[in-house]
This record gives sequence, structure tokens and C-alpha cells, in this order.
Amino acid sequence: KSIFSKFSRASTSISTNIAEGASKQTPTDFVRFLNQAYASLKEVESLLLLSKELKYLLVKDFQPLAKEIDEIARMIYRFIDVVKRA
Repeated sequence: KSIFSKFSRASTSISTNIAEGASKQTPTDFVRFLNQAYASLKEVESLLLLSKELKYLLVKDFQPLAKEIDEIARMIYRFIDVVKRA
């Protein structure tokens, strides 16, 4: 698979895992899917870093994407914390 198809699959997996987890009956199950969404986000981050290193992505284009990934990671982490407390 190309790096682009891996990126597409991983980025799609973030939202689909959150949606699927929201349909689960228990907070434990939901957290498991949120953790999978977080893992997919880290995969996207890794692929973006690789894209930058391979010069598929300019540094100036990478930096705002990296900031977005950090923010989404914080949001997922906070979401996990809230669901665990439920």
C-alpha cells in the first residue's frame, strides 16, 4: 500500500472508532474504541512525519497539521477521562 492509502485509512479510522464506540453499551467498551481512535491518530502523525522526511510534505505545511494532531490528541485524551468517570 502507498503511504497515501495508509494515511487515508488511518485518518478515517479516527472518527469511525469514535462513532462505533459511542454506540457501545458500557463505558469500558467506549474507552476501548477511543483508545483505538487515539492509536489511529498516532499512526497519522507518524505518516505525516514520514511524508515530511520523504519530502512529500513541506515543513511549512507540516507544522499546522502537527498542531492539529496535538489538539485532537488532547481532545481524545480528555474524552477518555470523561467516559471513564461516567
